[in-house]
Amino acid sequence: MRALLSAAPKSHGTGDGRAKVGDSSEMWCAFKARPPPKISWIRNGNVVEQDYAKYEIATEKKSEVEIKSYLKILK
Repeated sequence: MRALLSAAPKSHGTGDGRAKVGDSSEMWCAFKARPPPKISWIRNGNVVEQDYAKYEIATEKKSEVEIKSYLKILK
């Protein structure tokens, strides 16, 4: 017998990305769900894509049910 269980993503924390004008800023969010969700960053209604001149995006799988994503806005 095999059972598939799923759960809605549950926020497990966020970082607000506060910074001074002209400095880089980093934001993060973490969610727990089964299966782990895909995290996308949205700016002005558009998905933020990796752009090494403007943004750095990283994802870290913390466990089988937890994922953490980072968005760094470069100065």
